[in-house]
Amino acid sequence: MRTPSSRVLLARQPIIGRNRAIVAHELLYRSSTDQREGAFFVDDALATATVVDAAFRRIGIEAVVGRSRALINVDANFLLSRRVEELPSQSVMRSGACRTWTPLGR
Repeated sequence: MRTPSSRVLLARQPIIGRNRAIVAHELLYRSSTDQREGAFFVDDALATATVVDAAFRRIGIEAVVGRSRALINVDANFLLSRRVEELPSQSVMRSGACRTWTPLGR
């Protein structure tokens, strides 16, 4: 029997490369199955944790993105805590371009 807490909702957006092939999928938090509602959340960290938990633990990243890689929006706390480095590099794209983080009015 499924309980409301066992329900997993996330979306994926294909990222298309120059050769018009899918190179990755951006994984997105969803709070409802109603597409008109989109994603409503107050806590960025909770949205990130929900997507990571769903994709890597509950569903399985290969079932979510297949052989392509995953792009996951993370908040600054997740990034600075280095939890992002615990995600498997063969499944997640990481960029070293951002050397410092400066909050912009948050």
